[in-house]
Amino acid sequence: MKREQGFTIVEVIVAIMVLTVGLLALVTSAALVTRMIGRGQRSAVAAQYAQRRLEMLRVTGCTSQAGGALVTSAALVTRMIGRGQRSAVAAQYAQRRLEMLRVTGCTSQAGGTEVLMRGSAPVDSLTWRFAATGANHWQVVVRSKYPTALGKWRTDSTETQISCLF
Repeated sequence: MKREQGFTIVEVIVAIMVLTVGLLALVTSAALVTRMIGRGQRSAVAAQYAQRRLEMLRVTGCTSQAGGALVTSAALVTRMIGRGQRSAVAAQYAQRRLEMLRVTGCTSQAGGTEVLMRGSAPVDSLTWRFAATGANHWQVVVRSKYPTALGKWRTDSTETQISCLF
């Protein structure tokens, strides 16, 4: 009897099954890596925005006065970096409100709320409050509540200090 060399049909089927499972695992992990890269890019953009803003406050904070408020350089604390993926519209809206509060903070420390609407849909909801941290020193906390891409609501906060020395 002659011995023929080659693979049996069972060996070929098992090899194809192993190859299929390996390729499926590779495709699944590639999709996961793609999603993670997208999240990382959004987090990087949010971190760069916060870093630029913090550097601007650090450079001008101890020298600029707006409405009698002296801005401290280590004032801006935000969870936007940690959470990432915050809407640029919501971030700019909260920063504009914070700037307005920084200007008027020495004359009025009233808390409040405000809603940014796009058509009939709320884009961002802000609440703010002042807390005394010493004589003529105030902490301003702005909380922003906005819808995420998944239809859930996220809350972020931005804090800063103002000193009313004049």
